Amino acid sequence: MKRKTTRRAGRKRRRSRAVTPARHPRRRENHSGLFLFLWEVAEQLLISETAVRRLISTGDLRGTRIGKGRVNVLRADFDAYVAALKEESHVAAGT
Repeated sequence: MKRKTTRRAGRKRRRSRAVTPARHPRRRENHSGLFLFLWEVAEQLLISETAVRRLISTGDLRGTRIGKGRVNVLRADFDAYVAALKEESHVAAGT
């Protein structure tokens, strides 16, 4: 007896492939060095891109809108944010 499939007509089953940084279409090098992509900020802070967007929307990290949708972070703003985090951790530790 042949089993019926529950797939909808016209939909193909996709094979899952792991996305590695070398394969990822957005993982391109930043040529100017003046700004960072959100994924670069996320990798350096060890947080998600959503968390980086949240930092920008709350005003903790300054983002620069380029075009209609892309938001980037100036390297100087990122360095200032990291310095403020380090200062805050030193004050909290009491050193």
